[in-house]
Order: sequence, then C-alpha cells, then structure tokens
Amino acid sequence: MIDAIKKMKHTYIGISVAMLVIGLIIVIFPNITAAALAFLIGALVLVDGIVKLANYFSNPLYRFAFHLDLTQGVLEVLLGVLMLAHPGWLIELFPIVCGFFIIVDAATTIQTAEEARTFGVSSWWLMLLEALVSIIFGIVLLFRPMEGSSALMVLLGLAFVVCAVENLSVAIITSRHIKEFRNASDKDIIDE
Repeated sequence: MIDAIKKMKHTYIGISVAMLVIGLIIVIFPNITAAALAFLIGALVLVDGIVKLANYFSNPLYRFAFHLDLTQGVLEVLLGVLMLAHPGWLIELFPIVCGFFIIVDAATTIQTAEEARTFGVSSWWLMLLEALVSIIFGIVLLFRPMEGSSALMVLLGLAFVVCAVENLSVAIITSRHIKEFRNASDKDIIDE
C-alpha cells in the first residue's frame, strides 16, 4: 500500500509539474500555434483524467482527497480525447473550457480543504487560499474580458501555473497527512 501511495504522489506531482511547464511555455510564447497548444494541453488533460480515475478507485484511507475525481476524471478524459482528435475545433473555446475546469478543480480543492480541516490538517487554509486564487483565474477565463489572443494566452498560461501550484500543494499536504496518520496508527499499535 505504501508503494501505491508513493507512486500516486509521484504521478500527481509529475502531472502538476507538466502543467506548470506548459503554463510557463504559454506565458513565454503566447503566440504558440493552436495545433501545438491543443496537442500539449490535450495530452496533459487526458493523462490527468486517467490519474484522477485511478485516484478515485484508490484505498479509502486517502480517498478524502480524491472523492470527486470520478466525475472530473471522466470529463478530462473526454476533453483530452476531443482535443487530440479535433484540435482546431476546440482551440477557440479552450479558454472557456479551461476556465470551467479550473473552477471545478478549485471547488474540489475547497471541499478537500474543508475536509482536511476537520481531519486536523494544520495547513488546510493554504489549500483554501490557492483554490480561491484559481477560481478568480477561472472566472476571468470564462468571461474572457481581454481583447487580443496574446493577452488571453498569457492569462491562460498563468492560470495553468496557479492550478499546478494548487495541485502540488494538495499532493504534498495530503501525503504528509497520510504519513502522520500512518505514524500515529503505528504508535497506537505499539502502545497496545
């Protein structure tokens, strides 16, 4: 079970780092071609959806962090496949779709932060704060207030960076809590 937790943590961190790198690429090169962007993000969304589905079906001990991953995973797998199959068709709608997914992901993190608070995780507030910042980026992407594709692409890249930091934080806080829980359980067994 410990190996499965470590593998899941490393996968989640890997996806978050990939999201961070893609976000930085978009910020640095806002005029990247639509097809290249659709491929990069489509592949990332597909892999993230698969990981979310795997997380959902994981051990109940750490499911509190992944309890809404079934719905998100299915939606992300579908979006990833659509983006890879039809990159030109979705690229114009992509900032809106991204804004929606960022808001859904952040709402999930808010719920995770609340549950972490009830579990006694001291850094629950950090997850909450990062989720609120992500929601702001998601709302801005949904309503696309900026004219000009370069400004919108920079905003999209920044949203990816913020979302990646939020996901990294959740992975680190969750794995730390699991380790503390496991250590406390081991101590209780030894004391008995």
